[in-house]
Amino acid sequence: MRIRAEIVMLLACLCLFCGKGLNAQTKPDTIYTSLNGEEMAAIVKEAGFSPEITKDSQGDPLIRFRLEALRCAIYFFGCKNDRCESYQFSAGFSMEKKPGNEKINEWNRTKRFGRAYIDAEQDPHIEMDVDLDGGVTHEYVIRSLSTWRAVFLAFVKYIG
Repeated sequence: MRIRAEIVMLLACLCLFCGKGLNAQTKPDTIYTSLNGEEMAAIVKEAGFSPEITKDSQGDPLIRFRLEALRCAIYFFGCKNDRCESYQFSAGFSMEKKPGNEKINEWNRTKRFGRAYIDAEQDPHIEMDVDLDGGVTHEYVIRSLSTWRAVFLAFVKYIG
């Protein structure tokens, strides 16, 4: 399991550095200054995941999907008329052996992408924000999924 996770993370990183993201088929002429839930779900599906679209407590889109059988979500922010200006990847973990504040602070101090915190039950969470201000390409959105996947898998290994 541990070797498999390391290999998966290595492959994700290679995809990032090769500039291909999770899917080499991109739509370079599409520029997003905002996204709706259906568009993002289609991109998540294009990247090879099975998205489930719902709404959060404020009525904004919420997408849930799995990475290596573990749940994660995409929350949307700055939404007006079903168009959202940013999104956030998020995952929380209920654990018997809690990593503690010192370990989480070390993650935040030493990692560039993905901010971690401890919730009220002392369980770890990881989040990564993506801003669409000024416009981003379709490939950039795909790459944000690839980056999230690498961050997520590294965090799972780190807290494990």
